[in-house]
Amino acid sequence: MIHIIQNDPMVPLGRIKGIIEETDLDFYLWQAWEEDFPEEMPEDAVALLVLGGIMGADDDGKFPYIKTVCRWIKKAVEEDIPFLGICLGGQLLAKVCGGEFKKDLYGEKGCVPVDLTSEGLKDRIFDEIPSSWPAFGWHADSFIPPLNSKVLAVSTKCTFQAFKLGQNVYGVQFHPEVTPFIAADWAALSGGEPEKLEEFRVFYSEYKNISRQFLFNFFRIAICKNNGGLCDFRCG
Repeated sequence: MIHIIQNDPMVPLGRIKGIIEETDLDFYLWQAWEEDFPEEMPEDAVALLVLGGIMGADDDGKFPYIKTVCRWIKKAVEEDIPFLGICLGGQLLAKVCGGEFKKDLYGEKGCVPVDLTSEGLKDRIFDEIPSSWPAFGWHADSFIPPLNSKVLAVSTKCTFQAFKLGQNVYGVQFHPEVTPFIAADWAALSGGEPEKLEEFRVFYSEYKNISRQFLFNFFRIAICKNNGGLCDFRCG
C-alpha cells in the first residue's frame, strides 16, 4: 500500500491520483487534519508521499499533526522506505534529517526552470527527463538539504529543488501534481496572479508530460523496492 498524507484541504492529490491508478497500485489518502490520523505509519506501507500545505514546517503548535507526519517521515528514512516529500513534505524531510527549514526565503510562484545536477542526471527518479525543464513552484519557504544528502536539482532563485537520502528517499520543492484548477485556486488565494496562470497555460503541455514521467519513476522505485530490487515496470 502506498500511503499519501494530505496536510491541507487546498493542496490535494491533483495529477497523482490518475497516474497512480494507471499503475494498478493500491493507495490510501490520509487527510492529516482529521482526528483519526494515526500516530504511527501503517506496517503495510511500501511507499509514503507527503504533500504540501499553507503551513510551515515549524508550525506544529498551530497544526499538531505535523509532529505525527514527521514521525512517519523519520520511519521511512530509517527503513529506506520509498518516500517523496513535495514542497512542505520536502521541507519536513530536510528538518527531520538535520537539514534546515527556511521561512520566507527563496520563494517562487509559477513557471520554475529547473536544472539537474550531475547526481540528478544519473538518478532513476529523473529517468527520461531532460537536464532542464519547466517545473511549477508555489512556495514562500524553502529547505537546505542535510549534509549527507545528494542534491539532484536546482533553480536560479531557489538553490535546492530536489535532494535524496539513502537509496529511496526524496524531497522536492517543485510541484509535479498541480493541475490548472489547483493553480487557479492557489492564485485566487494570492489575489489572482493572472500572469502566473498564463505562464502555466503556456507550458502546461510540456510540464504535464515531464511531471507524469517523474511520478511514474517514483512509483517504479516503490515497486522495485517491494520486489527486492527486481522490476520490469515502465512508464506507459
